[in-house]
Amino acid sequence: MEFLREWGELPTAVADATPKYQNEVSTTCVSGWDKVDTYMWNDTELPLGYLITFRCYGTWLHGDERGSIDRFHNRYQAPYLPCSDRRRDLNRRQLRSEPLILDARQRQSIDLAVREVCV
Repeated sequence: MEFLREWGELPTAVADATPKYQNEVSTTCVSGWDKVDTYMWNDTELPLGYLITFRCYGTWLHGDERGSIDRFHNRYQAPYLPCSDRRRDLNRRQLRSEPLILDARQRQSIDLAVREVCV
């Protein structure tokens, strides 16, 4: 990127918005920046963050009023399956154990483990 700045091949607004330090990120969008092949909005190539989410066993079954996606409809932007008391009850009867609801101590343990691994 520095060589483009020296040769004057970057639009002025892009050169001004380009990060000057390795961990600095520029989110400035200006006209013409997309015409430079080597310029990326985050040239560190590191993710800015992660979204970690999960459900515990038996707490969100197919047929639930919140909707769900089963393995036959698991496609990008597929609509959720509609609420169905019959399907939810069928899935509930097929559980091999009670749904797992985490208590405060278990939630704290998971929180600490995720922070230890991800930070």
